Amino acid sequence: MSRGQLLKPLPDLKLMTDNCDPVIQMKRQEFLDALYLADGRDDVDHPYHAIYTDLFEQWKRYAGLSAQWLELLAVDEDLRESHA
Repeated sequence: MSRGQLLKPLPDLKLMTDNCDPVIQMKRQEFLDALYLADGRDDVDHPYHAIYTDLFEQWKRYAGLSAQWLELLAVDEDLRESHA
């Protein structure tokens, strides 16, 4: 088999920008930044300094859902319905 026979065409994929709302993305980033600071990861001695990995999962495990997250979900849902 030649290399061309092994490759399959990619399905038609929508670009992220098609459904990307910059307001929602900004709120998500602000939320992650707050988690980053609350966890102390801005400290160069923190074992996860400069790493955002697992922040949200850690927050879900230890803090539960906060009003801020519920508000973000509501905004996200409202925007999805308005774009449907």
